[in-house]
Amino acid sequence: KMKDFNLAYGGIELHGQVNENIFPIIYQYPQMAIGDYAESAIIPELRADLVSQLKTQLQGLSQAEAVDKLLKFTQSAFEYATDGDFHGFEKPYFLEEILFYPKCDCEDRAIFYTYMLWNVLGVRNHLIAYPGHESASVCLDEPIKGTSYDYEGDRFYISDPTFIGA
Repeated sequence: KMKDFNLAYGGIELHGQVNENIFPIIYQYPQMAIGDYAESAIIPELRADLVSQLKTQLQGLSQAEAVDKLLKFTQSAFEYATDGDFHGFEKPYFLEEILFYPKCDCEDRAIFYTYMLWNVLGVRNHLIAYPGHESASVCLDEPIKGTSYDYEGDRFYISDPTFIGA
């Protein structure tokens, strides 16, 4: 059983279908570290399609412009709700679930964003866990103004896919 998804913001559009039959199975998947959700691939063909769509739409932009456009898309194309409000319990999503459920929270956006940063743009990044919040950072070719830290000789800039305007 297939469910359509259509997401659009800031000149980026993603569309396709997800297999609804998978989601009841993974809905109550035993919880694990956020990084494990980010590394797990439930529907590889769907991920490849998303990557292809985004590569086409972000081609020709500088690295900073493409990262910024992807960040703004992730911040705004998905409706926000805490897991407690939406599911009644903490429910980190596998990347594919953000396309199925009508609402998501910080770790879900961070998983989507960091996956696309690497697989679409080749931009190294980190998931960042704060108490009660999940975010991301990016390693850019050119320095920018913003909060950053050094890691193994490279500068990573905080790039929060939930906090609009970050």
